[in-house]
Amino acid sequence: MEYDAIILGGGLTGLFVGYKLSKKKKRILLIEKSKELGGLLGSFKTKGDPLEKYYHHVFKGDKNFLELIKELGVDDRFHWTESTLGFYWNGEIHDLSTPLKIISFKPLNISEKIQFIKIAAKIKLTKNTKKLEVIPAKKWIIENSGKKIYDKFFYPMLRSKYGENLDRISAGWFLERIKLRTKGGIGKEKLGYLRGGFQILIKSLEDGIVKNGGEIVKGCSIEKISIKNDSIDGVILDGKKIETRCLVSTIPLPELAKFKELPSEFRRRITSIEYQGAVCVILGLDRRLTDFYWTNIIEPYSIGAIIEHTNFQPIENYKDHIVYLASYPDRNSDVWILDDKKVFNKYFNDLKKLFPSLEEKNVRWWKVFKDKQAGLVYDMNFSEKLIGNKTPIEGLFIGGMFNNYPERSIEGSIKDGKNILKLIEKFD
Repeated sequence: MEYDAIILGGGLTGLFVGYKLSKKKKRILLIEKSKELGGLLGSFKTKGDPLEKYYHHVFKGDKNFLELIKELGVDDRFHWTESTLGFYWNGEIHDLSTPLKIISFKPLNISEKIQFIKIAAKIKLTKNTKKLEVIPAKKWIIENSGKKIYDKFFYPMLRSKYGENLDRISAGWFLERIKLRTKGGIGKEKLGYLRGGFQILIKSLEDGIVKNGGEIVKGCSIEKISIKNDSIDGVILDGKKIETRCLVSTIPLPELAKFKELPSEFRRRITSIEYQGAVCVILGLDRRLTDFYWTNIIEPYSIGAIIEHTNFQPIENYKDHIVYLASYPDRNSDVWILDDKKVFNKYFNDLKKLFPSLEEKNVRWWKVFKDKQAGLVYDMNFSEKLIGNKTPIEGLFIGGMFNNYPERSIEGSIKDGKNILKLIEKFD
């Protein structure tokens, strides 16, 4: 049987493309190497609602996401919640939930607060951030606010997110990222979530594909991409050729580059984008730790941020206090080779240094999730490295977080899927 399209990867972009094509009565086959769909948006069971393996939420401007959940009929489960932000410094947690809270932010003295307000204004007023992609974020921040503010405020956040890659991150990305996260004015930022978790979105897309006659295969990967006269001819799965003229790859670029039948220059180009790993240790506690949804740790611990999901969503939905301990370790970190119990011990020991009264008996359950390709290193001139969705092979289209700038997001995954669909429509 020949398919109108074969899709590699069952993350959000792949599912979205598969759903939209199947809705148009296209014969599609989606192949996911994991036994579960969702990718980085995948979930696991709790005592109540399913919970994402890696923390997720959406923003006010995410119109494509809002359109999609309405189309799927799950928008009645969606709601906005005010977000709260804390900074842990020198044994205290300081409230920075609104821009005006900087006035009472103890880690900075009066002159530093003035400098902070100035750099915040400059970020807002800077229109052309692309020209700053050739300047390291560290250099730009120090020149515009001073080294003390960098050391106290910005360095810990950049270090926790990028580790050994910190000095490579561009000022252009830094400004775009801050702009993205500060669109809410002087009030608290509002973030969106689906009651029941984003698993509802994943399941709705899966059900839609199947209902529309599409096929989904889990727990396997293709062995080869079949190319004839520089055009897609099909894929080899379980030793058998499956024919198609249209192949959509949403798998990480390093995985795609392993297919040696692809042109060498294209494989070289797609491996020029470097991925950043992430580790999330999730705890089900018998108590809350703070009053905040998100707490940045401005101290040299393995934990970069504490995300208390049940300060964002009702604890009744989960029966336990849900806490994410998030970090972005270096490629050479021992965390990648440690078993889950040792990773839990490492992170929990650091958590006890922050909250000395906490004991292991307060932990009702825990989970560890690790992914070496959870994010991207937004280094110098990153926007010039953006791959786009077209490839040198006719009928091969690619999508994923590598096309998201300045930050990977649920919204970005859907937008990337829409771009792929436009190219497929022209190809047909």
